[in-house]
Amino acid sequence: MSTAHHKRLLIFGAVYFLIYLAGAVIFYKDRIFLDGAYYFFHVVQSENFWVEHQRFILIASQLLLLTGVKLHLTLQTLLLLNSVNPVLYLFFFFFICVIILKDEAAGWTLLFLGACGVYFLYFVPMYEVWYGAVLLVFFSSLLQRQFYRTPLQIAILCVVVLSLLFSYPLMIIGFVFFTCYHFLAQRRLPWKVAVLFILMVICWLTWKSLFISDYENGKVSYPFSRIGTTLRENFTPLSNIKSLILFLFTVYGEAMIMLLLTVSLLLYRRNYLKTALILGFTIGFILMINITHSFPWNHSNYFERMYLLLIPLCMLPFLREVYNTSKQKLGLEMAFLLIIIYRGVQIVQHSASYSDRIVRVEQFVESAQRQDGSKFFVKGEDYPDDPALDEWSFPMEALIFSSLPSNHHTVTISLKSDLDATGINSLLNEKSFHLRLNEVFADDWLNQHYFRLKHVSYTELKRK
Repeated sequence: MSTAHHKRLLIFGAVYFLIYLAGAVIFYKDRIFLDGAYYFFHVVQSENFWVEHQRFILIASQLLLLTGVKLHLTLQTLLLLNSVNPVLYLFFFFFICVIILKDEAAGWTLLFLGACGVYFLYFVPMYEVWYGAVLLVFFSSLLQRQFYRTPLQIAILCVVVLSLLFSYPLMIIGFVFFTCYHFLAQRRLPWKVAVLFILMVICWLTWKSLFISDYENGKVSYPFSRIGTTLRENFTPLSNIKSLILFLFTVYGEAMIMLLLTVSLLLYRRNYLKTALILGFTIGFILMINITHSFPWNHSNYFERMYLLLIPLCMLPFLREVYNTSKQKLGLEMAFLLIIIYRGVQIVQHSASYSDRIVRVEQFVESAQRQDGSKFFVKGEDYPDDPALDEWSFPMEALIFSSLPSNHHTVTISLKSDLDATGINSLLNEKSFHLRLNEVFADDWLNQHYFRLKHVSYTELKRK
C-alpha cells in the first residue's frame, strides 16, 4: 500500500513530466546546437546509431530519432523526436525506481537531474554525461534494493554497470562511490558481486586502453601534463578560491547545502565512515576538476558536463540519510518543489539566448536560399559577435534548418576562415563541401532523402 509521501511523489512526477514534455516540444529547435546538432545530423545522415569514443550510452539518446529515420519521417518530426527522447528516458527510469523498486530517494534525485545542473545541458539533449548520471541513480537504486541475489539479477546488474562505465569517463567515480556507500551500510560485500564488479572494471579499463580515441587521450594527457601550471593559475591569488566557493554555492547551491546537511547528520549519528566517504569523494571530485582545468568556476556548457556528477553524489545521500529518515517529509518535499521550479524558470529564461541564435541561423539560411547555388561562405569580420557564427556546428545547423520543408533547397554555410584553413581549401571543389572543422565530404555522400546539395562552388553569401 502506497504511503502519503509516495503518492505525492507520483502526483508531482506526473505534473513534472507533462511540463518537461511540453518544454521539449516548445524548445525542439533550440536543442540543435553543438553536440546536439552534430549527433542529430550524423544519425539522420547515416541512418544508424552514431557512437564515438566507446560512449555506448549515446545509443539510448538516439533511439527515438533513429526509429523516425528508419520510418523516413520528415525532418521536422525527427527534430521533435530528438527533443522528446531525454524526457522519455528520464521517465522510464523514474517509473522503474519509484513504481517498481519503491525507491523515493532515487525518484527525487532523477527529478533533480532534469532541472539542476543543466542550465546549458538542457539544450543539448545528447550529452553522454547526463544519460550516464541518470543510469548511475538507477544503479544505486538496484543496490539499495539488493538486486544481486539471483543469477538473473546479477546478469542485469552487470549490463547496467557496463553501460554506466561506457557512458562517460567520470562515471567510474560515481560507480565506485555508490558501490562503497551501499556495501559500507550493509557491512558485507558478497564475493560474487565483488568479483563481477572487478571484472567489469577490468573489462572497461582494458577496452579503453586498447581502443582509446585521440580525443579522449588528449582530454587526459594534456590536463595532467600541466597540473603544476593549473594549480598556480587556479589557487593564486586566494581570491580564486573564493570564486570557486561562490560558484559551487550558486550554480550547485542546493547540492552543496544537501551535502552539508548530510554530513552534519552523519556526524551527529557518529557515522564517521560514511561521513569520510561522502566528503572524500565529493571534495576529491571537485579538486580533480580544479587541478586539471583552468578557472573551472566560469559557468559554461563544458563545465556543466564536468560538474554534473555532483547532483547524484550530493543529493542522493541526502535523500537516503535525511529525507528517508525524516518525520517532516512534506516540508522537505515543498523545498524540493521550490528548487525544481527555480531551476526550471532559469532554464526557460536561458532559452531566450538559444531562441535568438536559432533565429539568426534561420536568417542566414533564408538569405542563402534566395540566392543561386547551395554552398556559401561568410566573412566573420562582417558579422562581429553574431551568435549564429560562434560555434563549429553552424554548417550542420544550416544543412538541417534549410532542409526542414524539403530537400529541394538544402544549403550549407561556413566561415571563410574555415574554408581557407590549411588542407581544407585544396579539398573543396564543385562536388564537395565543408561540414565542420577540418572535415570535407563529397556532395553525394549526403543522405539524399534529407539533404541534397547542388554541384557548385562556394560563393559569398550576401545578406543585404
